[in-house]
Amino acid sequence: MTKPKKKMKKNILLLMAAVFFLAACGKKASLPEPEPTPEPEPEVVIPDFDVTLVDGSYKAGDEVKFEFTGKEVDEISFYSGEFLHEYAYHDKDRISKSQSLVASFRTNVELGASPRQPDQVSVFVSTDYNGGGTHADVVNATWKGKEDFDDWFTLAPNDNLWNQTDYLSGSIDLLEVFEENKPLYLAFRYRNKKNGSGGTEAGYARSWYIYNLNVTTTLLSESKSLHTNYLGFSLVYGDEFSSDDLKTSLITATGGHMNLKLPVGLRQVETELWAISPAINLEEINHGLDIPKATVKDVNATMPKEFKYAFAEPGNYKVTFVYKEGELKKTKHIELTISE
Repeated sequence: MTKPKKKMKKNILLLMAAVFFLAACGKKASLPEPEPTPEPEPEVVIPDFDVTLVDGSYKAGDEVKFEFTGKEVDEISFYSGEFLHEYAYHDKDRISKSQSLVASFRTNVELGASPRQPDQVSVFVSTDYNGGGTHADVVNATWKGKEDFDDWFTLAPNDNLWNQTDYLSGSIDLLEVFEENKPLYLAFRYRNKKNGSGGTEAGYARSWYIYNLNVTTTLLSESKSLHTNYLGFSLVYGDEFSSDDLKTSLITATGGHMNLKLPVGLRQVETELWAISPAINLEEINHGLDIPKATVKDVNATMPKEFKYAFAEPGNYKVTFVYKEGELKKTKHIELTISE
């Protein structure tokens, strides 16, 4: 009887172990699933700083609007593209030169004896005359005159009747004649044509008068007189004027006028004389470097979202925004038209 009890007890123990095992398995099977690892949020990429012109038609006096987008920057400066505020000149000197150089004068010629020699006086300019003051220097220079220009100085007519109303030359702008870094010389040539022995086929030489010189330049809309008289002009005679007695032409002590004429002793000789100005140079002003028109943002200021500017004059402008990110400097150029 003892053996069956032990067997039963053993079976009970096995049954209990199985129950515990199944319970443990059930508990394990009922554990919740682990939560999935969340994916990282995508990084927000802020675009680089940029400036755009707000679309629209702008007139002089209107506020032109520029918008800023993208990253904040440390500093912003604004070049408007106006005079003295162009980025193109931020690192090189701005030089203003003459915008015109206008010359005028008056002439008169004495009536003289018949037959009168025509076309004795001509007006020339040169950019390669060396200023030496000899006839050889004059001959070796390049001179341009009436045949080289569409508009040129008008001289007293050959049949001019002498009177106090001398003949106005007209005002001629000589700016286009200048060459880079070279002065200009204005000259009056008086020429005598040869008459045969005792003859008069070329006509009699006459006395010419040149008055009221005015050489004016315009720089930045302001006019400046460079020469208002003939002081500084030099008389250069051909080789035939071999003695001082033959050199009878003159410039008055005040420089008010010049008198170009031929002595009787040279009437039968082909010759010439010149009255030549001192060197005429274009005026210039060095303005130094252009500077920004406005500081839009400095390093301590809050980043603005926009900037407005009004142009006083119509025209085409190239504005430039210069901005700094730390030590890095960048630029943004915008071209725009301002109407009247």
